[in-house]
Amino acid sequence: MRLILASVLLIAISGVAVAGEAKLRDGNWWQQQNDASRTYYVLGMLDGMSIGHSLSLLGAATPAEVDALAKANSAYTEAVAKYLNNVTVKQLKDGMTSFYGDYKNRRIVTDGAMWLVMLGISGTPQQLLDTMVEQWRQAATAAQAAQ
Repeated sequence: MRLILASVLLIAISGVAVAGEAKLRDGNWWQQQNDASRTYYVLGMLDGMSIGHSLSLLGAATPAEVDALAKANSAYTEAVAKYLNNVTVKQLKDGMTSFYGDYKNRRIVTDGAMWLVMLGISGTPQQLLDTMVEQWRQAATAAQAAQ
């Protein structure tokens, strides 16, 4: 249940485009990329997670903030251990390519696809993963219709 809630939250806060970049990064975009571009994209996602983690730990001024940052750091460390330990860039790239091989997934943004691929690699039960993929498909269709 927590995975479904996390997925819905991620869908809700997922950006459609990066500032200054009008191109939507979804499965149609992924299919147009060559192998090297896909590799660099996955590397960038991983580097972005790392720098985002570092930046999120800055600026604690009060004991409560220090405690909150310690909890956030612990949660990040646990998530990386669960979803990314012993996972290679090639494995993530291949997972993304396989995921977007299904034409029904092409409207899902790349950060959502990466999350779903990481869940699959980590052993999330297939029935739960299928439910989450369907939720992402519906959210992507709704987002496109709202534009």
